Amino acid sequence: MENELKQLEKCIITDKNDLGNECEQFSEQFYKIGVLFTKAVSLRDECEKDLKDLEAVLDRDIRSDANKTNTKVTEPAIKNLIILNGKYQEISEKYLQVNKQVKLIENLKRTMEKKADMLGLLKDLLINGFITMNSVKKSKKDLKENDFNESLTILSKERK
Repeated sequence: MENELKQLEKCIITDKNDLGNECEQFSEQFYKIGVLFTKAVSLRDECEKDLKDLEAVLDRDIRSDANKTNTKVTEPAIKNLIILNGKYQEISEKYLQVNKQVKLIENLKRTMEKKADMLGLLKDLLINGFITMNSVKKSKKDLKENDFNESLTILSKERK
């Protein structure tokens, strides 16, 4: 999953010299991120279920052992014994790692949503003639800040 995430992180970079290609590839990239997100959430849910199942089994076993030996065990003691169990710690660590992946992929997904907005805005500016493909290829320093801001203002008025 980490390798897939690293590959898809490259999608957030926009090739300003080939906006047509960016638009063509965007849907496929966004879909792949969505699939990866779904897999990660599913894996996280599976880990969470495994933790709860193991917690229930350990709780039952601890209470059963205490009952057999006529030993009183408090709720906090049972909880501590569960947390100290090696298998519980292993699954808990896996859950934390998977949850981190879910959050990273979710962040990537939000970034791609912003990229979609940006590509849409650039498309509108191109269609309305406020910018040309040549001006998109220029660096930020080459663009006139006032012209770009004026174009955005006019476009936002047209949308209203």
